[in-house]
Amino acid sequence: MKNINAFKFPAILLVSVLLPLAVESQTYSVTGSDIGEIPFFISVNGGRAQNFSTPVNLTETATINVANQTIEQSGSFFLPANIFTASFQQSETLTIPQPPPVFPNPPNPPISENETGTETVNLFVPNESDIMTFDTGAQPIVWNGSAYVCHVAYAYSWNIPIAGTYSLVTGGQTYTGSFNFYVSGTATTFDQISAANYPASIGLGGASWSVPEFPGNYGFADVTASNGFEMQVSVTVPEPTSFAVLCFGFAGLMLFNRRQA
Repeated sequence: MKNINAFKFPAILLVSVLLPLAVESQTYSVTGSDIGEIPFFISVNGGRAQNFSTPVNLTETATINVANQTIEQSGSFFLPANIFTASFQQSETLTIPQPPPVFPNPPNPPISENETGTETVNLFVPNESDIMTFDTGAQPIVWNGSAYVCHVAYAYSWNIPIAGTYSLVTGGQTYTGSFNFYVSGTATTFDQISAANYPASIGLGGASWSVPEFPGNYGFADVTASNGFEMQVSVTVPEPTSFAVLCFGFAGLMLFNRRQA
């Protein structure tokens, strides 16, 4: 059974105002907003690790219909293409077995040798324009006693294909290979609405991410060189607390008025 790491981010400060009814609806939009990051930890042989983060961008349109007291959100999440390179220099003490003894000679003891290896891991994040697209339809806006909210925060699934390559240089030889995996999860749309600067702009908050521990967290690459030097590569996502700090920007979003109807 997979563990699910869920992150609920604090909402932006919401200020209540009375929505005027003179204009029936307003459309707000934001394009290419950096709302957070997806981090990756690359480690070799379960020891030294390097971490990288790829930004998550959002394009969203929100339409508020004052007459019907509804809000509709639509848009998509996307990633800019990125290449991350992690390099490691390690040494291992290897035990070199000796040939079996020949009668009547005694066996020779094994020999210990230090071997060094240079390990390089490349992680490729493709440019995906529609990692997750969403359209909530018109949802009612209600006052919950302290803020305006829409009762339905829609959850949508997303999949990010990740490709990787690795190389090991040791003993005068080079070993290379590749691996692929998906980071999958869900995200909810915003369910909190700030009307503090309405109608010039609105604020949205209350979104969250859920990231399952994807299969193969460990052992994406396992290479043993002819001299006995071993390299094990793993790529992981961090613990929920680290992820929440990195993605704090997803808590709130300011959208500006684009068109009035």
